Amino acid sequence: MLVYLTATDKELQNYNTYHQITTFSRAVSDNEAREIICENFLSSFDYNDVPKVLSMLLGKLRVGASLTIIDHDIRLISRQVYREEVDINTLNSVVFSDKQIVKSFLTLEAIEDLIPPTDFKIMSKDFGSKTFTLTMKRK
Repeated sequence: MLVYLTATDKELQNYNTYHQITTFSRAVSDNEAREIICENFLSSFDYNDVPKVLSMLLGKLRVGASLTIIDHDIRLISRQVYREEVDINTLNSVVFSDKQIVKSFLTLEAIEDLIPPTDFKIMSKDFGSKTFTLTMKRK
C-alpha cells in the first residue's frame, strides 16, 4: 500500500491519501505500507504528540518500506527572517496559510532523533528554502 499523509486538502495520484491520523490508523494495518509520504503532517500535531504519531507511522511500514517526511523547518525559516530574506507576509503565508494547519514547529534534527537507528536507516536528508525532507527505510 502506498500512503500519502497531509493536513491540507492535497491529493497524490496513485497513493491512498489521509488527512487525519485516526482515519489512517484504522485504514492501514501494522506492517502494511510499502511507502509513506508525510507532507506537512507532523507539524499539524502538538509538539508533545509528535513522537507518538511518528511511532505509529513507523509501525505501519513493512520491512524494506520507506518513509519520507517533508515539513517546515523552523531553523530555516528563522534564518531567513533574521537575514531579512523573507517578509512578514510571506512568513505568515508559509506557516499559517488557510491550507496549512500548524500546531508545532519542527526541525530535521528533532525528527531524526526520534527514529530508532536499530530499525531504520536514514537514506537521505535534504533542505529546501523553508522545508526539510528526510527519507528513511525500515531494516
